[in-house]
Amino acid sequence: MFCATSTSLAYAQGNAKVAAYLQSHGFETNRIGNTKGQFASFTKHKDANHYLIKPKDNAKADRGDLIFLQDPNRSEQNSGHVAILATNTRIQDKGGFTVNVYTTNAGITSDPSKETNLFGESIYYFEKIDDGNFKLVVKWVKNIDTNTWERKDMRDKNLYLQGFGRVDENKIDPKKNETKEETTNANNKTN
Repeated sequence: MFCATSTSLAYAQGNAKVAAYLQSHGFETNRIGNTKGQFASFTKHKDANHYLIKPKDNAKADRGDLIFLQDPNRSEQNSGHVAILATNTRIQDKGGFTVNVYTTNAGITSDPSKETNLFGESIYYFEKIDDGNFKLVVKWVKNIDTNTWERKDMRDKNLYLQGFGRVDENKIDPKKNETKEETTNANNKTN
């Protein structure tokens, strides 16, 4: 399962309205053949219902936001990654930070038939590098056999933080919101 697909499915479990919005606005297709990366639809969209929190503003990211990673040297399928934040970012030393995420490949096991594309919680550590960008350097995943966390070095994956996507649920369908407000105001006036 692609990380983008798993993210859409996870959103559909908790918030079908947001999941439908992400799919209809190009989130699902951004993972294939998009040279701008998975986060492209979150930069400045004409309807302003979603936006990108820049890497330098990582302290503003919160539970439920999407986290977008990309290998800057590649643009083909599987050259990036997207996950859902399980926690806000926690500042570490030298400007790096950790965050818990819900994602694919979140576990390991001695049974290869169970390990493929396990969806669950992982912990990411991003290191701030000299040019000011943030690189994923460590990932902790759950060992299903021992129920313990294991550390994986991620430096060779060359994944850099592109930003955090957030959808404003209240602005997804502004006409419905306006209608609700008008009805509430009308009811208040008659009371």
